[in-house]
Amino acid sequence: MRPPERATNEVSRSPLARLRFRILISVAMRAILIRDGIAGVFVRPPSTLHAGTARQIAITSGSRRLDGLVLLPVSNSKAAVLILHGIGERLSYWRKAQEMLATNGIASLIFDYSGYGTSAGATTPENLRQDTLAAYDALQRLIPSTRPPFLLGLSLGTGVAVDAAPHLVPAPSGVVLCEAFSSLRSAAQAVLAAIPLPEFAIRALAKLLPDVYRTAVSVRQVASPLLIVHSDADELFPVTMAHEIFSAAREDEGRRAELFVPRSYAHNDAYLNPVPGYWQPILDFLVPPDEKPLKR
Repeated sequence: MRPPERATNEVSRSPLARLRFRILISVAMRAILIRDGIAGVFVRPPSTLHAGTARQIAITSGSRRLDGLVLLPVSNSKAAVLILHGIGERLSYWRKAQEMLATNGIASLIFDYSGYGTSAGATTPENLRQDTLAAYDALQRLIPSTRPPFLLGLSLGTGVAVDAAPHLVPAPSGVVLCEAFSSLRSAAQAVLAAIPLPEFAIRALAKLLPDVYRTAVSVRQVASPLLIVHSDADELFPVTMAHEIFSAAREDEGRRAELFVPRSYAHNDAYLNPVPGYWQPILDFLVPPDEKPLKR
């Protein structure tokens, strides 16, 4: 079996692979943003904040400046979570989900990867890992605690989370993977399958992507507790991908790993429609029920 690190290193060493990754991720990002604009999907942040205080921050990642948005609860934080978003998302899309977290006493930080929004630099796997390490450190400085932050990734962010988690110091208190893919190539094949193309063409197009974010393999390197949340109605990635990742995670009998399959939620409902039916297992994972603040 090939070591999980090797695929990312191949991109770092190969200018052509790095260029392919940048171009294809950039095209996908812009296509999704155009689609969302046509469909009116843009999520407006709440006009008033009832759960806490939000502020924009700048994060230094190597020589690059990244945009971040932190939301702190009104009372002392019970936990903190770093959110790693998907390909075609904006920071404002996650505000309602951040509000839900804050209501439950959980601080959160979301940031734009290199090359996203006005964040500087190129979108490469190497930069995304460095961005995650820098944002993780920034969150710990913002919210000093005896408990390290959690990671929560959605879609592309799940690959970034699993890639970065073994390099974070201290290790995350836990990792949440929402609507994850088993590998980036498998994700591409699943998305392309919705297009009326011959099977050989789908496989050929998917192979244009470098073989990175092989989550169903590299999840074995994540020592932190793991929660996988994957809707049975995800229109992009089949729930079988979540089961594949879960099976790999359970090979280590000493690691806590859980799988929750909510019913009838779309791929992006975690932030478009943040409701307890999807989020309650995540909230209980971040802050066990006996630690949660009493409802007023």
